[in-house]
Amino acid sequence: MEAGLDISPQTVRKILAEDGIYRRKATEKPHLTDEHKARRLGFCHRYREQDWRTVVFTDETYFETGSLRMRRAKGVLRRAGEAYIPRKINCKFGTGSTIMFWGAILYAHSGAVTGVYGHRDYGAKEYN
Repeated sequence: MEAGLDISPQTVRKILAEDGIYRRKATEKPHLTDEHKARRLGFCHRYREQDWRTVVFTDETYFETGSLRMRRAKGVLRRAGEAYIPRKINCKFGTGSTIMFWGAILYAHSGAVTGVYGHRDYGAKEYN
């Protein structure tokens, strides 16, 4: 081993477990830079008096395809309660195929959800 220690992986796992550190699935979230965070906070301050009943909200979500082995390989070592420490988070959408679902809502109303596979500019298929 690099540190020059004669120690088995099982011993390392045992020592980490005694300190509450286990291999866990990394929390996934979109990458937000400090600029993104500052702009979001600025938006909140600018529009806190907005009558949100007159606004249409839209949202989208992505589902990634890929092998189970690839998803399992992204684990991190962390303690319980450390899920949102930046260095313990995997950013989403690195590689692989995705399908996007998009929807909209208005005060007291809801809209249809649309699924989009591919890229709109290159012949994406929509599913309603």
